[in-house]
Amino acid sequence: MNKTDTDRSGHDIFLTQRNEQTILVVVKEFHLYLNENPLDKKKQTLIKDTEFQIQGFEMANFPHDVKTQSGLTGIYNEKVTNVERMARPMGSSGGSANVPFVNHQGVRVTTDQGNQYLIHKGDGYGISSQTVVTDAKHMSNQWQSMGSRDVGGNQNVGSYVGTGGANYKLLSDNCIHGAGRISSAEEIEKLTNILHTAGKDSIPNYRKQVTSKAIGNGIWNEEISQASKHSKSFYEWKLDGQNIEKKQEMTKAKRLLRSAQRRANASRKNTFIEQIMMASQNDNKLFHQLIQNQRGVKKVNTDVMIFNAKEQAEPEDILEGWKNYFEDLYRSHNTDNESEYNTERLILATMQNEIIEQLETNRNEEIKQANEEEVTLSIQKLKTGKSPGADGISAEHLKNMPTELLQYIINIINLIFKEKDVPSKVKEGVVTPVLKSGKDKIYPENYRGITVTNCFSTLIESILKDRIEPKLLPQQSKLQRGFTEKSSSLNAAFIVTQSADFYKEILAQLVLLTLDAQKAFDKLDHEILFNKLYHDGITGNIWILLRNMYKNVAVKVKWDNTLSDQFIQRQGVRQGAKLSTILYKRYNNNILDALDRADIGAKIGNISVVAPTCADDIALLATQRDLVTINPNKSDLVPLTTKCENFSVQLGNDIIDQKTETKHLGLVRDSKNKLNIEDRLKTARKTVYAMLGPGLHARKGMSPIVALKVWQTYAIPRCLYGIEIMNYTKTDILKLERLQQQVCRQIQGLPNRTANAATYVMLGVEPIQSTIDRLVLTFFGGIIQDSASIEFMIIERQLCMSPPNSNNFINRLKEILDKYGLPKAQEIMNNKPTKEIWKRTVKRQ
Repeated sequence: MNKTDTDRSGHDIFLTQRNEQTILVVVKEFHLYLNENPLDKKKQTLIKDTEFQIQGFEMANFPHDVKTQSGLTGIYNEKVTNVERMARPMGSSGGSANVPFVNHQGVRVTTDQGNQYLIHKGDGYGISSQTVVTDAKHMSNQWQSMGSRDVGGNQNVGSYVGTGGANYKLLSDNCIHGAGRISSAEEIEKLTNILHTAGKDSIPNYRKQVTSKAIGNGIWNEEISQASKHSKSFYEWKLDGQNIEKKQEMTKAKRLLRSAQRRANASRKNTFIEQIMMASQNDNKLFHQLIQNQRGVKKVNTDVMIFNAKEQAEPEDILEGWKNYFEDLYRSHNTDNESEYNTERLILATMQNEIIEQLETNRNEEIKQANEEEVTLSIQKLKTGKSPGADGISAEHLKNMPTELLQYIINIINLIFKEKDVPSKVKEGVVTPVLKSGKDKIYPENYRGITVTNCFSTLIESILKDRIEPKLLPQQSKLQRGFTEKSSSLNAAFIVTQSADFYKEILAQLVLLTLDAQKAFDKLDHEILFNKLYHDGITGNIWILLRNMYKNVAVKVKWDNTLSDQFIQRQGVRQGAKLSTILYKRYNNNILDALDRADIGAKIGNISVVAPTCADDIALLATQRDLVTINPNKSDLVPLTTKCENFSVQLGNDIIDQKTETKHLGLVRDSKNKLNIEDRLKTARKTVYAMLGPGLHARKGMSPIVALKVWQTYAIPRCLYGIEIMNYTKTDILKLERLQQQVCRQIQGLPNRTANAATYVMLGVEPIQSTIDRLVLTFFGGIIQDSASIEFMIIERQLCMSPPNSNNFINRLKEILDKYGLPKAQEIMNNKPTKEIWKRTVKRQ
């Protein structure tokens, strides 16, 4: 039985009954709202039943701050003229016979205004130890007066609330304005238990892994089972003297077994094809899942790892090796060792931060309390289908919880804001090593550590991110294009392409030096980071909270479903956490600003393009002062114009030699600045071969429409990635078009001599040229959304200055706009449509 009632102010009391025992899941300060709504008879009755007649309940009360809760301020300040010691025999209130007799004690106070309030504390029988205040007019008749005395108005109601009504004297050390002191850690633990209890009651096999033992891809059903038993007639034939009739029965039984197995495999294949065909129309998530499952082998961790030049083969040793590797990686800088870093900046930042914390603690600029709209929006942003945190709570728990728990969560968040710290359990994370693409799996350096954080921590970080990001974004360098709204890595790549085109036009040298900060996210120093945040305007208690969130962060490493011992992460931001990207961008922002202010490097006209950057992929050197080390093994020097002479660059003691090409942000760069069409065709063919198993073939029985979706979903995005910003030719488009025509004929079972128009029309597929045109227009529509960006300024300049016959983005854009009858580029930029309207316009054309 569920029972919910709502008062006029919108506050709920939620009751749930299980096994004939009523448990109060959430109560929202009912005594406060009772006094504010004395005429609400329905609510009063429910409160009375809740407080005095249920068999046992747990109540989550939070500290009342009389400075902010106007409803309690007047009550607590009323002068007390008379007090009565009250007692209630809890054992006689209808409780279970197994519950011992308990006297529940409190006081009834009479004020100088003629009001009476009952103040009591839960002492056993399942009642919370928090203080309860109710209007004495509604108290149970089971309360009995044990004696009274006049106190002459020397104390107020708040004095007795602070002691829980236990005696007549004021105990100032216990007086906390109306309730016992609680901690966010305790409340989060209660919330976790509530959510797990709900999960167990709602979901069969809750949090249990269902495993099945299988050998190969064999299928077993009742028909195969019976046929298998009959096929084992060899023993009967042998015992019967090799009777010819028995032999014939044995041969027939074996044929029946093979026939049953073939039918079962065919049935499974047909079922799978039907599932893919249905999912391709209705459920994209299931569609991708089925395709990935059909492609076959799951990733398996290596059995051998090499840590510190020592090979480890035992699972326990490998796990210990990972633990030591990450513990060393997350160890903070040694300020006594100046051989590795210039530690002057670190020492200065640490000293400043200690002073800042003292000043901000004394100033006590409180964090704005979270509200229902803010928390609801953050819960909606949580991604589903992700691994739960160490406590087993996932985004699905919060998204599917009853709305009655929302206020409870808001109260916990506000309590954390008041404490200016997050409970240690919430800080815990689990790091999983994930192999980087194309790397040798036996070396730990080739893995990146992805952290699965506590779900409640993710929720808090989401709220804090929405609050601090508006302050940080205006100060973010225009050269930083990674993890930024209305931008992507292609925006940074676009700047590189336009720079190469410009320097070719003016016949000047241009060299691209791609640099990668070594373990950028993992070696970020906390003290320097929060010192920069403070000087960027993140001040007050929110700065203290952010700094405390990164203190004593406990981490475990997960490898082969086994967890290592716990250790402390003393530096770095956790890859996978909500705040990580914005904090890292702030960390290296000074480097980009310094390069921009120095007025050095490449320019397109008067537009500085010295260091197009995407997160930690920067194009110029970082200084020692910010404790960033450059990885020379991942840094390349490539000429972008044919006018460049052969030379090298020295980075510390390492020399970076010039190369003919490099891969930057997923795109191949060389001195010709052209499209690497052969590599793209090879990528498309590899994808086609990989898709033959899932059904990219007419003989697989897959519908051509579904097979086309497989091609368009997996092959096209890979071979066309970034093509809209690269300088392609008509020959490049023709090669890609021929490949698509070949694939379309194959999935329809058509001969190679079929006309191109017929091949496309029967499937309803658009040509490659149309696809690229749409990509160019969509990219242009994204750039014009931010008129302050470097990309916008480049397009605005090049529309006027670009040579008309050059093979570049501007001339291709003009040609495409004319082709589809769209307005001129400058006109669109002056009267820019929203991104959604522009997408609809492009789709219609």
